[in-house]
Amino acid sequence: MSPCSREEPVNAPAPERRAVAQQDRWNLSVLYPSNEAWEADFERLSQDIPSLSDFKGRLVEGPAVLLDYLQKSVELSLRRERLVEFANRSSDVDLADGDALARRQRAMGLSNQLEEESAFFRPELMALPEPAIQAAFDAPALAPYKNLLERLLWERKYTLSEPEERLLALSAEVCRSPVETFEQLNAADLVLGEFEHDGEVVVLSHGNALTYWSNANREVRRKAFDTYYQGYAGHKHTLAATLAGGLRSNVFRARARGFDSSLQAALYSEKIPESVYHNLIETTHEYLGPFYDYLELLRSTLKLDTVHAYDLFAPLVPNVKLGRSYEAGVDLTLEAVSVLGEEYVSTLRNGLLNGWVDRYHNKNKVPGAYSGGAYGSDPFILLNFKDDNIEHVYTLAHEAGHSMHTSYANRAQTYQDAHYSIFVAEVASTFNETLLTEHLLKTLDDPLARAELLARELSALRTVLYRQTMFAEFELAAHRRVEENLSLTLDDLRQLYRSLLERYFGPKYVIDEASELECLRIPHFYYGYYVYQYSTGVSAALTLAEQVLHGGQPAADRYLKFLATGNSLYPTDALEVAGVDMTQSAPVQAAYRYFARRLSELRAALAAL
Repeated sequence: MSPCSREEPVNAPAPERRAVAQQDRWNLSVLYPSNEAWEADFERLSQDIPSLSDFKGRLVEGPAVLLDYLQKSVELSLRRERLVEFANRSSDVDLADGDALARRQRAMGLSNQLEEESAFFRPELMALPEPAIQAAFDAPALAPYKNLLERLLWERKYTLSEPEERLLALSAEVCRSPVETFEQLNAADLVLGEFEHDGEVVVLSHGNALTYWSNANREVRRKAFDTYYQGYAGHKHTLAATLAGGLRSNVFRARARGFDSSLQAALYSEKIPESVYHNLIETTHEYLGPFYDYLELLRSTLKLDTVHAYDLFAPLVPNVKLGRSYEAGVDLTLEAVSVLGEEYVSTLRNGLLNGWVDRYHNKNKVPGAYSGGAYGSDPFILLNFKDDNIEHVYTLAHEAGHSMHTSYANRAQTYQDAHYSIFVAEVASTFNETLLTEHLLKTLDDPLARAELLARELSALRTVLYRQTMFAEFELAAHRRVEENLSLTLDDLRQLYRSLLERYFGPKYVIDEASELECLRIPHFYYGYYVYQYSTGVSAALTLAEQVLHGGQPAADRYLKFLATGNSLYPTDALEVAGVDMTQSAPVQAAYRYFARRLSELRAALAAL
C-alpha cells in the first residue's frame, strides 16, 4: 500500500449517508439552500410552464414574438435544469431516500411537461416563410439566439409536415421497445450464473465480472468468462431479435425523414462528415499490426500458448500498489494539469476540495462515477473513491476533465450555447488522463510501477481505440444489412461479429464460441453510431495532449479556448480551435503511433524487470 493511502478495514460495511462527513459531500446548496426552497421553485415553475402555450401559432407575427418566446423558453429550461440537477444528485447519494426519489420523479414529470408545452415550437419555426426567417436573423435582439436558430434550421431539410411529424412522434415509443426489452432482460431477468472460487460460490454480476476476468489465475478468468456468457447463450435468440429490432428502428427513422442512410441520419445534426466515420475504420485497419504485437507481448509475458478473450484483462505486472488518498490524488491531478496554467489549476483545486465532489461510497449510493451540473452553478462529480487503487485517481482526473470543460463552457457561453456535443465530450476527460500518465512516468523511478502504468494505459487504449472502432464497424455493417433488405438472424450477427474478431485480433488469437455473443450484450448498439465517438475522442485528446506538452503556452491557450466554445461551434469546428482536424485521418494515425510507441516502452520496461 502506498504510504499516503489511508488504512481501511477489509470488507468494511458501507456507512450510512448521514455518517458521511460534510467535507466528503458535494455542496448542493449552490443550487438550493434546502429541500423547502426546491419545493417552492418547483411550484413556481409548475405554474409558469403553461405560459409557453401563449406563443402557439404566433411565431409568424415577427422577430419580437420569437424573441419573447426564446427568452421565456430559456428561462424555464434553466430553472428546470436546476430542479432536475438537485433532485437527481440528492437521490443518487442515497437511493433508499424516498423523499429524494419522489423529488426526482416529480422533476422528471415537470421536465416532460415543459417538453410537451414547447413541442409546437420546432414545427412552427420550420414552417416560417423565408422572409420571416431572414427577418429573425437580421434582428439585433435575436443575435444571442442565432446559433440555436441556425442549428434548428439546419435540420429543416429533413423535417416532415406536421401530420407526418406527429406520426413519427407517435412511433417513438414503439421504436424504443427493442432497447427497453434489452435493458429489462439485461438488468433484471438475465442470470449470469455462478462458479466456485477459493472454496466459495461466486455469483457473477455485471458489476463484479471484470474483477474475475482480471484475476491473475487463468482458470479463474476462464471460468468467469464461460459462466458469464452462458447467461447470454440462454437468451441468444431473444437478444438477437431485440438487436435486429433496434437496428431496424434506426433505419426506419432515417428512411422516414428522407436520409440516404442511417449513418447520414446519425451524423447530420452535428455536421459530422461521414468521411470521419469511414476514415476511423480504414485507418484502424492500417494500424492493426501494433495491436497484434500487443497481443503477442501479452502471450509471452503471461507465458501462454495462445491468447483467448479471458486473457485480455490479465495483469501483466501483478501486485503493484500505486493507490493514493483522495487528497493526494487531487494533488497528483493538479500537478499533471499544471501545464494549463494557474487559472485552470486554482479553479480545479478549489472545486475538488470544496464542494464539487461526493467522494466516497456510502450505503445505497449509486456505483461508478460521473460528472454533471446545471448551468450557472458548480459542476458536480460523483465518485466512489478507494485509496488502494490508482484507477480511482485516473477516474478523478477523468471526471475533473469533464467538469472543467463544463465550467469553462458555462462561463463563456449563454445557456443555449453552453451544452457541448457528445463528439467532444470525451476529449477533455481523456486529455487529463494522458497528462496524468505522462506526469507519473516522469516522477516515478520504480521499474515495476512504470511498467504497470504503461500496461494500464495500453489496456485502456486498446479498448477505446481498437475495440470501439471494431464496434463501430459492426454497427455500420449491421445497419447496411437492414438497408439492403438482407436477413439479420442470430447466425448472421454471430458470423458478422466473428469476421470482425478475426480481422481485428489476428490469426494467433483464439476466438471462443462465446466471444461471438459479445455483440448481443452491448447497450450502445441500440443508440445508433454512438461508440465511434469514443475512438475519435481519444484520438483528438492524445493529439492535443502532445501539443500542449510540447507546444508551450500557445498550445495550452488554444486548448482552453476549445473548452470555452461549448456548443457555440459544431464539434469538428470546435476541435479545430484547439488545433486538431478530425475531418482528416492524421489524428487517428497519430493515436495509433502513440499506441505503438508506448508498446515499445512497455516491452523494454518488462524486459528490464
